[in-house]
Amino acid sequence: SVLSGLYREKGDIEKAIEYANKFPPYHFSREEGIELTYEQGSKEWWKSVRSNVHDLTEIMTVKIRNCAVYADLPPKERIQQFEKALDLLKVVYENGDYGFAHADLSVLNQLIAKRFIDLKDYKNAGKYLDIGLNHAKLYDELPSVTIHTSFLVKDYRFERSNVYSSYEGSKVKNELDFIDKDGFYNEVRDMDWFKDVVEKYRPYAKETK
Repeated sequence: SVLSGLYREKGDIEKAIEYANKFPPYHFSREEGIELTYEQGSKEWWKSVRSNVHDLTEIMTVKIRNCAVYADLPPKERIQQFEKALDLLKVVYENGDYGFAHADLSVLNQLIAKRFIDLKDYKNAGKYLDIGLNHAKLYDELPSVTIHTSFLVKDYRFERSNVYSSYEGSKVKNELDFIDKDGFYNEVRDMDWFKDVVEKYRPYAKETK
């Protein structure tokens, strides 16, 4: 809730938890309640359950990613955790039908690239950085409306205009701007593989979304 967030920002965690506890648990959410209202197998039920699969996939992707980011694990094990999020997205979205998930895939693959840099495995680092930036490019190329075709989210409608982003310009531009400023990459900035991948996507860094 808004109040929970305000108390959290003030550092009053106890009060923030008190207000957060006023929400029902996951299984009693509004979305689950609506899904349970419809007869299973009906047109309305399919629409509801597929919408819920879409939303839960987004939630799970972020949670798995955050667990991998903040885990005190060696690079190889962190890569394995990031790959679980990649696998989840591949299970739900078939044949490249990712829609908004291209943004998640961009971030995940770049995080994997960083862990390969930690391992001094620059071949795989370049591979995953390339994949990550390509997903940013594919996100920028999405139409204003995407109607999913994958079985688990079939007919779910994604509209780019409903997405709030805190950055100006295209997704590729945002990712490259971050890479340019991120000190983590300083050790590889002058390496040919890194320059080749980054410069490959410069032409797609647009000032407008």
